[in-house]
Amino acid sequence: MEDKIVDRKSYDEIPHRVEYSLTQKGNSIVPILQSICQWSDIFYKEDGENEMVQCQKCDHRR
Repeated sequence: MEDKIVDRKSYDEIPHRVEYSLTQKGNSIVPILQSICQWSDIFYKEDGENEMVQCQKCDHRR
């Protein structure tokens, strides 16, 4: 949060609720992280590991 990549919104509720979301700066690194995931898929599958699950927020796996 200090790097302004993630916003934290706290709600005055019981039970206490907090929501996190990406800032514009945070969203700008999503394509980079997706590229890293695509690259890692090559080696992840070669090791005979189970396939990674699909990301719920984007079009790639996590």
